[in-house]
Amino acid sequence: MMEGTIRGDKARANGSRNSPWPDAYVSGRGILAGVKNETCPAELLPRLRCPACRATVAAADGSLACSDAGCGLRFPVVDGAPVLIDERHSLFRAAEFQDRQLGKRRPSRGQALAHRWLPSLDLNVAARHCATRLGELLFARASRPEVLNIGGKHAGAAMARWRRDARLHCIECDAVPGPGVAVVTDPRRLPFADASFDAVLVDGVLEHGIEPRQITDEIHRVLRPRGLVYADTPFLLPVHGGAYDFQRFSELAHRRLFAAFRPIEAGVSSGPAAALGHAIQSVLLAAVQGRRARFAMKVAARLGLFWIKYLDLWLARRPGARDAALGFYFLGERTDQAIDDRQLLQSYVGTSPDLYARAPTATTTR
Repeated sequence: MMEGTIRGDKARANGSRNSPWPDAYVSGRGILAGVKNETCPAELLPRLRCPACRATVAAADGSLACSDAGCGLRFPVVDGAPVLIDERHSLFRAAEFQDRQLGKRRPSRGQALAHRWLPSLDLNVAARHCATRLGELLFARASRPEVLNIGGKHAGAAMARWRRDARLHCIECDAVPGPGVAVVTDPRRLPFADASFDAVLVDGVLEHGIEPRQITDEIHRVLRPRGLVYADTPFLLPVHGGAYDFQRFSELAHRRLFAAFRPIEAGVSSGPAAALGHAIQSVLLAAVQGRRARFAMKVAARLGLFWIKYLDLWLARRPGARDAALGFYFLGERTDQAIDDRQLLQSYVGTSPDLYARAPTATTTR
């Protein structure tokens, strides 16, 4: 069963009788009888929607089918998760997952060991605080919060604590099947009913979207009134993810994506020192070719440059860091009134001179 779900006796000990999810969620029953290793709980089915027409879906012969006869789309189940993708508006095709043509890239043994044991170039100076703050807000609003995690951020991320917390229900969705993924979907068209979740996590995802504003619009739709969103997105970070890396966002550009949300907290997640470490590593990588040479250069860079990130413990709080940060975070609350672009300009707090100079207001002195 997926990460973040309530399991067995531990769930009962934490008061599952007060949960809005029936006991079948605890038992691990999936939406399709007879499908092995299914990760999508049966109680999620009433909230699932066809990503093309928003009609309800129903189990049919080991797959899901749209209930609208005029649409009639069918959605396969791969690795225990339904693939709810509208192929007319997605980079992905369900057949690619069924035929194992596309999936999560698995690191080599050497890469896995390096990731585990070598020091990182990254330092997220805000993640732990944001995770704690999100938890406080969630449990103040709901006794058993329901959270959607888009993109399945790796287990080392600070927000992963809520994916494993037995006091809430966390549904993992991603663009490709993988461990713990309950629903495979393109986040530009989330296959969930309106107002389905108390919070949505979108950590390190928006830069991989062709139309990130469509993703944040969908997040707004599936959140309940006053629902919470947490996003962490890069700014000055070299390309990662190869062809599936499309966007970078300044702080104001990031805020504009969440124009229909009231900010609770926002700022630098990883500062200019971490950005510098990654930039130097990229310069070194540009000088070599071949998988082994690049791997060796990355090892050398991490061993020689890891210490630079600790400068962000000081730099990240300074106004100038807003102009040169590796990434930004946003913790906000769903509203029905969006900030306009003129208001957005007033929220800039960096130190770079404005591109356009505004004439001072005329005053009369005597």
